[in-house]
Order: sequence, then structure tokens, then C-alpha cells
Amino acid sequence: MSELLAERDLAGTWEYDAQLCSADGTLRRIVLRLSWADYNLWSPDGTIPPGTIAEAVLHFIAQHEAAFAGMERIDASLARRRVPGADAAIDAMIRA
Repeated sequence: MSELLAERDLAGTWEYDAQLCSADGTLRRIVLRLSWADYNLWSPDGTIPPGTIAEAVLHFIAQHEAAFAGMERIDASLARRRVPGADAAIDAMIRA
């Protein structure tokens, strides 16, 4: 389970307070950042709300929790550097 709790609009990025519930039931809070560059990758025409993209990224992180273990601040671009095929998987979640 994953959940966005709050959104902040910052210069060149959105920042979200979020929580993840791991398979063992442990609840952990993180800060997720979505840059405009990553937003434009998943929504080149700008029609998808940033929160929708952030939810998909957060869900992806929850599915691959070992790749993000111990991290309190996670940038959306980190998904592609840690998990092969992340961009396509996140895009599929957004469009589902």
C-alpha cells in the first residue's frame, strides 16, 4: 500500500509527503520529488495531473521496495536508475 499525504509546489518540482506500507506491515514515510523534466516524460502534452504521476511512481516504489530501502527522500528519476524498465512500467500505471 502507498499513499500521498501532501503536495508542495516548489521551483522546478513538486514534492510529496508520502507513506509506504511494506510487506511486513511496517509503515514508512518518505518525501517523493517529481521534477518538471520527469513530469514531461510521462505527460508530454501536460494533460495528466502531477499527482496522478506521483501516485504511479509511489506505487512503483512500493512494488520495488528493496531498491529504495532506507531512503527517506526519493526523486522520481531514481526509479529508472535503480530498476530496469521503470519508465515503461510507470507509464503503464499512469495510463491504466
